Amino acid sequence: MKTNFKNVFNEWEDDLIDISENTLIEDTIVSGDSVKSRVFSELGINKKKKPFSKTFKLTLIAATLALAILVGTTVINANGGIERIREFFTGSVSSSDLYDGGNVEVTTLDKNLNVELLAVTGDKNNFYAVIQAEKKDGTTFTDEDYVYSPNNQSSYIGVLCRDQSGEYYGGVNHNTTKKYRLSNDGKKLNIFISMDLSTNVFKHYPDIGNGIITVKSELLGFRKIKEKIAVYDSINVDIHNEVVEIAKQKNIKDWTWIETPEGVIFCTVDTKEYEIPFEITFSMKHNTNNTIYQTLSLSNAPDFIKNTAENVKMEISPFNIRISCDGNRLFHGCPPIEDMIWYSSDLCFERIDPENSKIILDDGNEYYFEVIPWSEEEFKEDGKFSVHVDLKLNYSLIPNPTYIVENVVVDTSKISQIIINGNTVYKK
Repeated sequence: MKTNFKNVFNEWEDDLIDISENTLIEDTIVSGDSVKSRVFSELGINKKKKPFSKTFKLTLIAATLALAILVGTTVINANGGIERIREFFTGSVSSSDLYDGGNVEVTTLDKNLNVELLAVTGDKNNFYAVIQAEKKDGTTFTDEDYVYSPNNQSSYIGVLCRDQSGEYYGGVNHNTTKKYRLSNDGKKLNIFISMDLSTNVFKHYPDIGNGIITVKSELLGFRKIKEKIAVYDSINVDIHNEVVEIAKQKNIKDWTWIETPEGVIFCTVDTKEYEIPFEITFSMKHNTNNTIYQTLSLSNAPDFIKNTAENVKMEISPFNIRISCDGNRLFHGCPPIEDMIWYSSDLCFERIDPENSKIILDDGNEYYFEVIPWSEEEFKEDGKFSVHVDLKLNYSLIPNPTYIVENVVVDTSKISQIIINGNTVYKK
């Protein structure tokens, strides 16, 4: 499944050069049903906007390859970035263990640009990295008031990975989450890279956790609020529907939302793109030793596990809980579309009650779950399907979230108990 650099560069080129595919995504209103999907932040109709000509982009790439300035080859303090990555994490950040990224190499055409790796962290199934950029002369990255990044992933950040021998992994860029945020004064840019190593693409690469990653930025889009529609403390389906009605009354068709210290602002925006050209390479190696493993069954989780479930295993990590099972089902017609994502999962598990499921820490703090089901099936000659089901339980500050603002991290050594559907499935 590995591929050569030419193929990888072509994949990256699709994201960073081809203007027909290179788009900045802006969120606008859609039907209320879409809000019920797992990722509220991906609501919207994609709009294509051509920021620069293809000739310019090709010239920029060529110049980068020929004239790149080596800014630095450094090793960062292994725990120096803990406090500096709280913008993207909440909870017991220090418990996840940060790693230094090995030999960090940065190249850029902009002599005024300083780029550093703040942190590398993760576990068996999750990988995270935070990169920070700022200008040496203390100037801002954007014009005044253009400080808000899009809710969706940027099309202008590319990610490539290779193993220690130099072989490149295929399909990585399209399966990596990239987010970026600008400080309120516009002088510091933080880029957040996230990978779910349990997904199908990464399952082909069991050694990817020890690989080398390269993150490349060309130009990024930032927003300015034009007109406020409403401001709320949070986001949910009811609030979304209220905003839809308010926007209709004001005859506003294209709007989005922005999370700010003031609250969640529903508004219209103007977007500009700015060149921020750099490339940073570092090691993906991170900690995988803070996970607790446990077996579940009808005896210890009767209100959660079904009698058709086999080999039910639970992995409790600082970043989330993974529960898996095996089972079988007979072939028959497809379920209603609204139940498709839960279809095979229902063969093994009762659906998790958000009000009756939580994690409790030694200090009394409690977190809830955002539940993401996933399954794969294999048809057998006896007319049955072999089913494998995974539930990913992301930690949440509130029950049944429709939108996750932060990645919650917990100290697994300080978990008092875990409750699912009223059953205590783990107790210290």
